[in-house]
Amino acid sequence: MKTRKRMLLSAIAFLLAVPFFMASPDRTTASSAVISETIAFKAQANGMIVTAENAGNDPMLANRTAVGVWEQFVVRDAGDGLYALQANANNKFVSKQANDQLIPTATTIGDNEKFQIIDAGGDNVYLKSNANGLYVTASASSTVPVKATAATAGAAETFERVIVSSPIYSGPHYLGVTFGFSDSTLHGGPYNNQGNHIYNLPLFKGSADESKFWDNYVEELTSAGVDFVAPTIRGYLDPAKAANSGGDTRKLSGLVAAINRRGAGDQLKISALDDTPASMTDKKNAFKHNTGGYDPVFDVGDADGTGEGGYQYIWDHNLRAFFQAVPDNLRFKIDGRPVIYEWGIGDFAFTNQGNGNLKKMIQYVKQQAQAEFGVDPYMIVDQSWLSEDPTVADVVDGVDGWFNVPGGKSVTYFKGRNYGVAVPSFRFVVGSTNMEIDPNHGQTFKDNLHETVPGSLVTLVEGFSDWEENAAMWRGRDGDYDQTHYDYPNQMINILRSYSQNPFPSSMRVEAESADGYSDTTAGNSYGLYRDGDMDVQATTDAGGGWSVDASSGEWLEWKEVPLQGAVALKARVASKTGGKRFRFVIDGIAGPTIKVPNTGGADKYETVNAGTFTFPAGSYHTVRLEFVKGGDFNINYWTN
Repeated sequence: MKTRKRMLLSAIAFLLAVPFFMASPDRTTASSAVISETIAFKAQANGMIVTAENAGNDPMLANRTAVGVWEQFVVRDAGDGLYALQANANNKFVSKQANDQLIPTATTIGDNEKFQIIDAGGDNVYLKSNANGLYVTASASSTVPVKATAATAGAAETFERVIVSSPIYSGPHYLGVTFGFSDSTLHGGPYNNQGNHIYNLPLFKGSADESKFWDNYVEELTSAGVDFVAPTIRGYLDPAKAANSGGDTRKLSGLVAAINRRGAGDQLKISALDDTPASMTDKKNAFKHNTGGYDPVFDVGDADGTGEGGYQYIWDHNLRAFFQAVPDNLRFKIDGRPVIYEWGIGDFAFTNQGNGNLKKMIQYVKQQAQAEFGVDPYMIVDQSWLSEDPTVADVVDGVDGWFNVPGGKSVTYFKGRNYGVAVPSFRFVVGSTNMEIDPNHGQTFKDNLHETVPGSLVTLVEGFSDWEENAAMWRGRDGDYDQTHYDYPNQMINILRSYSQNPFPSSMRVEAESADGYSDTTAGNSYGLYRDGDMDVQATTDAGGGWSVDASSGEWLEWKEVPLQGAVALKARVASKTGGKRFRFVIDGIAGPTIKVPNTGGADKYETVNAGTFTFPAGSYHTVRLEFVKGGDFNINYWTN
């Protein structure tokens, strides 16, 4: 996801040039189907809904205007990325007949009952019969049965997937985000990626001080309420080469230190997303050929690295460094085991993946992790691992389908559990490449989380800091929507939190410098820290570090869509060297009590001040403004509920 000065493409950027993400009628995806959800199909050919005619006794027709029992189908797992459709009309499975018509007649799932459900963009899908390899097609006539007879997919083969009900997974619903940490990201730019226009730039101004970067983003991640962060690790070479600049796994020690400084170890855990083309192929070519890139490809069958492979690239210079940098108490775990995600293993960057070679690689990783760290990692792999080497299913714990463009989501069923992936938006438009998922003012993100989180054990969201592909969820830079693709800076953080395990936190801490809007009486940021604009942000001397805002009379800070419910006692962390300063909260336009700030002993000496009790309806969101009635020699660090 990084841009290099050398003539190399990163793993993600390279994949943007090949049809890995592309929605295609020939590619089975899980992004349009969720195991156990109930759906209906609306034919584009005539705008009518498909029905199991005559309670499932007659051929299926596209002839209904509304969804009733006969129009409902439950998605069932048929193995190998295939699905069966169980009709609610008679609880039988839709079956391709000898004449290619579809009727729900089967009591068990066989070849005739297996279908691909393929993302056709937006809410649309194609259905492809596994029995004859042909697409299901509908006629403009509502009296002609739907049939699996089309060799290619077009309008007549397009069906809107209408969700009737989504499954509720019994158990925890873990939510995590990927996190790129290239040198450009860590240090505040430059934000360039092969000419792709970048919209979602960060509010935070990075610098050479990487500890400040990690401090800020730990605060943003905890504000978002995610269970874990999965940094995009790309390994390292020693002696160092330029390839190390894209996500050196050893730098995760900075993330660990920041979590500990904030005391967030009980809330935020760390997983990892191994960017396999970059950590293995790119690193191997940088080391062996001094070129980097993906030619020659990585030979998975070459375990010792005498040729064009080597397990050292996945373990010695990558995953080992993860376990060294991240202590056990901060590792994100499922079933008590630390989670590692492995990304795609496609032919553009790899060869010789089959014949059990990928299985051997996973076994080696598990053996080394057990021998060196006493852990059995919970391995979640991209579906390409199983496509290239089906024996991988014997040694991994989860499988994800990543996401398509268009689309932006997937739910994959594996060994009794669903694994979700979602993205808030995506845009990579360079030359003839035009790949875009419209954020639609945050609605795309809400829709994708709604379809992945409730039915999944774990959902991984790409990617908190992915500015390179306009998929970032961090606190965005000030500007209007056309400039930023955000309606306000905290929008994506707020959406993430609303799908977390604690959408209405009872101990929420809101940093003053994080405001979505503000009014400042002086031009420019007097201290030049944290963000551009007129807000005066300085480094705080309060316990825990971070930043505070220098407040003057008549100024205010404001936050949008803040989750507050029930009786809430607001407090503010403030400092004043003279006393007599006054502030108040104004919520949804209604002013609370005006609070007098005592002399705290100096503008660098902070105290917590009660700011009034407010009562809100359950499950409600609010606009919170903090007004400084009398300021000057007055600093505010944060406020809490």
